[in-house]
Amino acid sequence: MAYVADTVFSIKGTAYYQAQMAWESGWLQPNAPLALILAPDNPYDRHAVQIWLLSPRVLLGYVPRAQAPVIEWQLKKGHIRKQCVHHVSGLTQPGLSCKITVLETWQTPWRRLQWRIYQAWWSWRHRTGRRLLATLSHSAQKNNQKDLS
Repeated sequence: MAYVADTVFSIKGTAYYQAQMAWESGWLQPNAPLALILAPDNPYDRHAVQIWLLSPRVLLGYVPRAQAPVIEWQLKKGHIRKQCVHHVSGLTQPGLSCKITVLETWQTPWRRLQWRIYQAWWSWRHRTGRRLLATLSHSAQKNNQKDLS
């Protein structure tokens, strides 16, 4: 069973590329297909990912720097299944957002079971640790009272 998740983010740098022309030409419509292209030679961000409109082929901008490493990894692993325009707004400078659909392959049934076991263990450890700490501190207080007497 495949688990999918949608991620929406704004497209950065639209003022420097052909986003305005694409918007004025009417090419930017919701659900218009996009291409995400790795740009490792980018001097400003080694994890940079370009966002291209597919028809016609126009560079719109980049994935935000904070999200670029994750999206770069997802692209390299082949986890991204669909990418499209999510929202378009603005007159002189389009406010664009991109939506990607990611296949969450790491969430296999075995991984989910491992995660649940870990969560249960952590919860048990935390509860037991607090009880043990309370017992030890209570014993220490009793010993201190005996020493003072």
